[in-house]
Amino acid sequence: MDTRPALRLRTPGVTPSARVALVATSPRGRAAEAHGQRIALATQHLLTLGHRRILLVTAPQRPAAEADAELQAHCQVMLAEGLALLPRLELDPAAPACWPELAATLIGIAPTALLCTQPALARALQTALTPQGELTIVGPETKAGALNASWH
Repeated sequence: MDTRPALRLRTPGVTPSARVALVATSPRGRAAEAHGQRIALATQHLLTLGHRRILLVTAPQRPAAEADAELQAHCQVMLAEGLALLPRLELDPAAPACWPELAATLIGIAPTALLCTQPALARALQTALTPQGELTIVGPETKAGALNASWH
């Protein structure tokens, strides 16, 4: 029985003509909007560092409002810069990762940076990908917005 977690690539559901407004009518909505703004700022930070192929990495079990806010914020920043949207990668930070499969997936997509929506995702990817090349991995709690890990 194969117990490896699935790596799920999701195509962003935002087109260049789509304009999405985050509505903050409840405390949960305001929290989701704030998280989306942090993801937008992190995306912008990676762009100022010269990255043009940024892969958004999320966990599969997220509140819908927060997951939507993250994806919308990231997509809006990328589209505003006229950049292509990479598929979103869903990765369970608690499950044992199949790192050869992950590395093969990343090589196929060729991102220059991974933007993680949770600190646990950033830590797991930094640990797993360190010995294999260069890749910027950013998470909500990383110092100065960017830490380098490596992979080829």
